[in-house]
Amino acid sequence: MSKPLKFSYNGGLATEVDIVAEAFKRVESLPADVRTEYINQIKQTFSNYRMRSKFQTIFLPIIGVVFLVGILYLAYFTPFPTAFQSGVFWLVLSLGAAGFASLIPGFIEFKYQKFLRAGGALAVFCLMYFFSPDIINKTNQSVQNKIELQVVQDDGKVVQSIAPDFDMNSRVPLYKAISESVNNYYGSSFGPEHYTLYRASDGKVYTAETCNQLREFKILVIPNAVVAHFKNKREAYLKFVNKGNAVIK
Repeated sequence: MSKPLKFSYNGGLATEVDIVAEAFKRVESLPADVRTEYINQIKQTFSNYRMRSKFQTIFLPIIGVVFLVGILYLAYFTPFPTAFQSGVFWLVLSLGAAGFASLIPGFIEFKYQKFLRAGGALAVFCLMYFFSPDIINKTNQSVQNKIELQVVQDDGKVVQSIAPDFDMNSRVPLYKAISESVNNYYGSSFGPEHYTLYRASDGKVYTAETCNQLREFKILVIPNAVVAHFKNKREAYLKFVNKGNAVIK
């Protein structure tokens, strides 16, 4: 059985039962209605404390865990957030960390300049919010425009680099987005069935990936008619990767 909580009272510590008993002694000589009101106020104070304590020990940690799980979900499906999105994500993450920190025993105090002083979960929130890492303070919007497509021409003699403009946080299939980018650039009708996409760094072939699953900034695009000149797709990739000019033998 857990020990009853003790509260600061008259320069010492006393339990709720001791404080209520002491209150009864103090108001014995008062009229009945005044005595009842006085005792009810004391009981209401303890009732409010229990509600607040229950909120801090149960609901705050749950809210914190929900926020943290939500941020993990958003981080997975929004790998390249804008500056505004990054700020919102960090604010929510700070709230989640503060709620989760309420589970951890101990005390932390936070001071910021001369106007802010906080303790407990609020200190964790302030620490997270005011000292965010540089990656949160910078926009990733510019990164989204640095995707490079290395497109092999139909004759297999030239590899041309283009910088498409599409939303890397989109769930649109990668093939579809790149098809539109290539067609917009060349003014042609280039469909997903006409080419193979490779991750330029290691030759991985993209199949059913979506834009928001892309973790590579260079993609090699080889027409299937050109791939047919080689034994397999790997050989075609090795022929053209990072080459300004390549000739099919």
